[in-house]
This record gives sequence, C-alpha cells and structure tokens, in this order.
Amino acid sequence: MSGRLRTAVLLVAGWVGVASAAEPAPPVGPVSGPGIPLSDHERGRALYNFRCYFCHGYSGDARTLAASYLHPKPRDFTALAPEERDEREMIRSVSQGREKTAMVGFSELLSAEEIRLVVGFVREEFMRRKAKNTRYHTPANGWENHERYAAAYPFATGALPLDAPDARLTPEQQRGKALYMESCVTCHDRGRVEEEGPVWEPRPVSFPRGAYSHQQPPPPLRWTDAPAPPPTPVTTSPPRWRG
Repeated sequence: MSGRLRTAVLLVAGWVGVASAAEPAPPVGPVSGPGIPLSDHERGRALYNFRCYFCHGYSGDARTLAASYLHPKPRDFTALAPEERDEREMIRSVSQGREKTAMVGFSELLSAEEIRLVVGFVREEFMRRKAKNTRYHTPANGWENHERYAAAYPFATGALPLDAPDARLTPEQQRGKALYMESCVTCHDRGRVEEEGPVWEPRPVSFPRGAYSHQQPPPPLRWTDAPAPPPTPVTTSPPRWRG
C-alpha cells in the first residue's frame, strides 16, 4: 500500500484481535427462543466471529488490516484443504499459540470444548467448503442500508486500484473512490494498488524521552543563553467620556 494511502494504525503484534479476558464471549449454548441449542458448527461460528475474525478475516482468508502489519501473516485457511493440516495440530495451535508469530494461545480464554468447536468450524467452513461465512455489514451489526456505499465496492473488493488517477475513472468511480477513502479505508486498508510505493521503515524509539524517571525528580529547566526579546509595549488610550 502506498504511504499516501496507508491509514496510520497502531497495532501491537502480540494482540491478535482477541477480546479481553474480562469481556464476555458470545453465547455458545441455546439460541434466543425456546431453548433450542446451536449446532456445533454454529457454536464454532459464533466463537470464530467473536475471537478470530480480526486477523483471519470473516471469510478465513486473512485479507485483513492486521495481515498487512504482521509477519508472518495470519493463516489463510481457504488456501488449505483439511487433509493438509492435522486437526490435533490446529487445536494445539489455538490452545498454546505458535512461536515467533502473533498467534497467542487461547487456553485461558476458551475451554477445551470451545477450542474444539472453533477448529471444527474453520476446517468445515473455510478449508472444506470454501464458504464466505457471515456477512459483516448487516443491520444486526449496525450497518443499516449498506447499499449506500455501493459506489465504493469496486475499491473494497480490489476490482479497481486505489491509486488509479482520476483521469482514468468515470465520474461515478471518482465518487466511489472518494467515498472509500472517506468512509471505508480505516478497515479496508488492503485495497488493491498498482504501485505499492515505499514501505514504512520501523525504527526503535526509547520511551519515555528526555531522561525522565519516575524515581527521580525532574531535571531543572535549562534556558538558552540568548537574550530574551524585549517586552512589547502596551499602549492604552484615555477613556473618552460623552456628556
């Protein structure tokens, strides 16, 4: 992504989109209604959509903002068949995490049964079916009338490159590009471009700056030797009274 188009997003690599341990997980028991339990597959879907989508994407293809900043990138489950990845290995990865990646263990957040359910969902939904899972932009998720963004869809899907000059775009496409950059780019940062441009180079920076220590009093202020500018004279006019 070109530096001109990249959204400034601060990502901590160790955080992989999991909610806080204090944050309640979605219900994995009965659905609302007459106490009818969810199938194992739907229970796994609910867990995946709550815990895993941020890095692996709603469709399991890892086309996410997190994937553009993490190395190695999150797993693209759609590129695998079930026979290419042992189920026990996947359960171990979800439970314990994977060394030298941003994938952390979920054993303190999910029970062994929940881990089994989410792995089973991934294997069936993405690796076997290559399905699209749940749509995110739904009224239930707060996206009423999402079709009003239709002009921006080609830029979100990659059908049109974000760095295409306006001279190559129709007026409707120009409007869609502006809409995308205004309303969509924060989450859909990985739209297609023709020229990636320079990659930001991370540099280590020590904090806090200025030799600050919470154990020592702050150093005295140091003034420059340059003379201070003379004060600006303030002139006032005598009040004018009217009879």
